[in-house]
Amino acid sequence: MVAGSVQEVTDRLAGFLGLGFTSMNFTPIGPNPREQAERLARDVLPVLRAAATSSCAPSA
Repeated sequence: MVAGSVQEVTDRLAGFLGLGFTSMNFTPIGPNPREQAERLARDVLPVLRAAATSSCAPSA
């Protein structure tokens, strides 16, 4: 389970990217799962996608 502020969640999930994860499944739980899913889509996933893209870029 990953929980916390947007920054904490983003940092934790970025750590999984660093370990070689190439995909993740999300199941928001709690009092308002729809809001959590929207926050993931709006605030977390764009940062993770950018991090994954930059970590896969070939070295110059």
